[in-house]
Amino acid sequence: MKNPSLADLLKKGDVRPFPAGKSEVEALLKLAGRDLVVAEELLKNNRLDWSLAVSYNCVLQTSRAWLFFKGYRPSYGEGHSVVIQFAMATLEQAFGKEIEVLDSLRTKRHAVVYEAEGETTEYEAGYALKLAKKFLEFMKKKIGE
Repeated sequence: MKNPSLADLLKKGDVRPFPAGKSEVEALLKLAGRDLVVAEELLKNNRLDWSLAVSYNCVLQTSRAWLFFKGYRPSYGEGHSVVIQFAMATLEQAFGKEIEVLDSLRTKRHAVVYEAEGETTEYEAGYALKLAKKFLEFMKKKIGE
């Protein structure tokens, strides 16, 4: 599946302009950092489903910070899917093909939170944590914090 472009997201009305302040972006990055610490603890305690879910939340908060930093917000609700699509649309060249994993992480998180227990392997939880950490560090540099 081809990643949507920013123009696609704007045309469909998925995102809209939003003049976020620096404090809003910083608050989201702080939440992402908190989530990273929690995900690490959960992984150490073999709480694999929740470690993956919280690693995803780190990615989500980091992506929201990027969306706000760029002057946009989802047009409706929290818009998890739109937030991740925006990151994919605007960061593929900078972050590489690994950006495409973000949407599958969103889907997996949905499954472990709402559908089934014990579905996450140690490899998946560890990879999600590693990706979340890498993504947060990358975005902090990109945003210039």
